[in-house]
Amino acid sequence: MNFYKVVLKNIGSIFLKYFIKNPFLFAKLAKLGINLKDSIDKLSAKDLDIKAESSIDIIDNILKFRAENPKDFDTILEVLEEMIKDYKTNPKTKEAIMSILREKQAKDNN
Repeated sequence: MNFYKVVLKNIGSIFLKYFIKNPFLFAKLAKLGINLKDSIDKLSAKDLDIKAESSIDIIDNILKFRAENPKDFDTILEVLEEMIKDYKTNPKTKEAIMSILREKQAKDNN
């Protein structure tokens, strides 16, 4: 079974429903993701100061996004809520995500 297809189908449909209604939200999220990328990458550093600074930077950027885009932030929370509901109620989605995580963990351990 291609677990990525299951996740894309189930979780992707949730994203599409919201982003078709508001394509600018996708652009704003992409920009936020780009802004967060460096800080997220630094979370795996061994240096605790770097991890702490990166964590604060991530939270700060998310809070700024929320302040500048309150309606979009609420929409993002709705999307996350639906994704979590799908994960909890749809055994195929949960198994697919767990399989992807196990696959990644196995690669990281080799």
